[in-house]
Amino acid sequence: MNKPSLLKSVFIFEEIEDNLLNELSKQLKEVAFKSGDIVFKENDRADSFFIVDSGRVTISKQLGKEKEKILIVFTPGNVFGEMAFFSDSPRTATAKASMDSKLWK
Repeated sequence: MNKPSLLKSVFIFEEIEDNLLNELSKQLKEVAFKSGDIVFKENDRADSFFIVDSGRVTISKQLGKEKEKILIVFTPGNVFGEMAFFSDSPRTATAKASMDSKLWK
């Protein structure tokens, strides 16, 4: 899928005009993560959000030293990290690739 079409498929951008989507799509950067790689950690500064192109990303919260709660799993076409990005807040959970993944940042 080309970048403008990818953005158009995301709920945040579905009402944006095509010429603006074309400009915004130039800001997308492809990033790859191996299974087990951390995309971001809880309390990190949110300087971006992500669109899953391929693979799977798990969002989890640490509940004590040895307990982790999985909140959600994102698959291709899903967006994550946008709430902290748009509200200029720290990350509220940790994102980790649960398989080799290609994301658009």
